[in-house]
Amino acid sequence: MNNLALYNAVREVPKEAQKSFDNGRFKGTDINPMWRIKTLTEQFGVCGFGWYYEITSQRLQEGAEGNICAFTDINLYVKTEEGWSKPIPGIGGNSFVSKTKNGLLTSDEAFKMSLSDAISVAAKALGVGADIYYQNDRTKYTMDDKSQQSPRPQPQSQPQQSKQEEFDLTHLSLAKQEVKETKNETELTEVWNRWSMYKNIPEFRDFVIEQRKKVA
Repeated sequence: MNNLALYNAVREVPKEAQKSFDNGRFKGTDINPMWRIKTLTEQFGVCGFGWYYEITSQRLQEGAEGNICAFTDINLYVKTEEGWSKPIPGIGGNSFVSKTKNGLLTSDEAFKMSLSDAISVAAKALGVGADIYYQNDRTKYTMDDKSQQSPRPQPQSQPQQSKQEEFDLTHLSLAKQEVKETKNETELTEVWNRWSMYKNIPEFRDFVIEQRKKVA
């Protein structure tokens, strides 16, 4: 089996399944969750027969200024000709109680949205939607922008950095929360490795450095 066969089959996201966002702090592209479900079904079969997930944990965690986040952990399983896969973990989060200019706002869909988020994280390990997350792994899909040339190394102050900042930053707050909860150097290292995609993001790197001073 070609190791990249599945990755290449599910990496492209159709334009109609994409939605740009800019929340003031981060900007990037959201992927329609039903597109992921369709893609998993196309590749492995009906949910429950060719693929499924199990919820291993759901919890609420308090944040700053009255904010509360809902988190969901899952294991995703897919079936191929070789049998069922090992568990593919995914962790997702969403706001349960958010502080707004009009006061605290409670969401009754927080766990549902955190579940969708967790599925997206697990499916990403299979390559689902990879072209959105990994802009430098260019294909015909990602070559539709203004620059049709091969990517060249650029200094940190150039647009290359803005691309990096857009890379899946929707989970940065979750990564920082896990860092904050570490109690020793071993736990901190595990979190650092788990969220390795953020190692080059200054905000995350500085946050880890400060936490290392606290647990040292």
